[in-house]
Amino acid sequence: MLTRRGLSVILMGVFFLTSGFSLISYLLSILGIFLLLSVVVTFPFFKSSSTLGKIEVKRKISKKKVFAYDYIYVKVTVINKGYQTIDYLEIYDVYPETFDLVLGTNHLITRLDPGKKFIFSYVLMPKLRGEYKLGPCKLIVQDKLKFFSMTRTIAAVTDIVVYPPYEDIKRMEIMAKKRVLGTLFGVHRTREKGIGTEFASLRRYNVGDEYRRIDWKATARMGRLMIREFETERNMKIIILLDASYSMAAGPIETSKLEFAIRAASILAKFALERKDEVGLCVFSSDVHEFIEPKSSERHFYRILDALARVKARGGTNFLKAFDLITKKFRKKAYLIIISDLEEVGSRVLDAIKFARARGYEILIISPFGPWFEIGERALSPVDKALAEAISIELWEERREIIRGIKRLDVDVITVGPDDIIPTLISEYIKAKKRGIAQF
Repeated sequence: MLTRRGLSVILMGVFFLTSGFSLISYLLSILGIFLLLSVVVTFPFFKSSSTLGKIEVKRKISKKKVFAYDYIYVKVTVINKGYQTIDYLEIYDVYPETFDLVLGTNHLITRLDPGKKFIFSYVLMPKLRGEYKLGPCKLIVQDKLKFFSMTRTIAAVTDIVVYPPYEDIKRMEIMAKKRVLGTLFGVHRTREKGIGTEFASLRRYNVGDEYRRIDWKATARMGRLMIREFETERNMKIIILLDASYSMAAGPIETSKLEFAIRAASILAKFALERKDEVGLCVFSSDVHEFIEPKSSERHFYRILDALARVKARGGTNFLKAFDLITKKFRKKAYLIIISDLEEVGSRVLDAIKFARARGYEILIISPFGPWFEIGERALSPVDKALAEAISIELWEERREIIRGIKRLDVDVITVGPDDIIPTLISEYIKAKKRGIAQF
């Protein structure tokens, strides 16, 4: 490929040659011929010496799975396996637009002797969760006079999965270590009287009670047989249903309803799993895209995170398909926590909720309201909220009608903004735990 410099030399050569003929100037003609020959003669030498096919590129990264706003260390090794020196080699390692280059460089120019290798590195920071590809690597080689260039793209691609931000989870962990969570949110586990390990109370002996549960000291003190009762812990089964329809992704990517919903879902999963509850996930829109059965383990949390990282907005909203799949794959009692904007659902959502309620599921709907998210990620005052409602009065009225219908089916619907979606979700989970919903 002819470079700008090569093209300029050819144009100058043609200009001097035509000027020499027209002005009958041998000097200009010779200069024009010299310039043209310099380009023509250089080409075969460049063609024979350009050995991009012998260049090998290897890339190593510190992590293939990372949280948003964490750092990825990238190391690129370029090896010349040919027998000729490359005087001008330009290397450009491509990375996604949603990543920030925080240290080093992904673009450089170097000379590479035969059999030698060149190593460079840089640090990236992903800003948005999702699936990404690092690469390909673009190589450009030029001759010494820079008249010609050759480009080759090496399909050395590295897959990266970016999880939702861990900042909120870290805050929760810090609060938990300081024992603040108990003060803010109340009890962590549902307890009931039964056979357990923690003492609850004393009561009179009844015929049929186990003798090993008799408290002989209390019996001697009270003058009648007394039984010790203990507390036993009960845990919940939760399935988080995430609406991944197009309407959830409306607005700026980083502050859309979908991104906040994913962050909230990841925090709830972490919070509940730490309290030994079983957590599942169902990602749906017009179809079900992901279903993870409720389980309780640290590894299970990363399985949920992995699924949330891969969520893409698509299609409309079909609650019935999600409920139908849950009832077929998981027939045990569970608490369904739905995160959906309830846009473009119509009366179909009522039929779907009737279907789920008839099968004994307890349901909570956390509903992000679009205009509140479009204002931005900040605490919304009552005036801000009223303003957003007034601007989109038609959407608000439609929502209110749908919510009324859902509440008639004994299902709570809570409208949230960016500032309160996470606290509301955690608070409602704690309330459900107190009430003993979907225990096992």
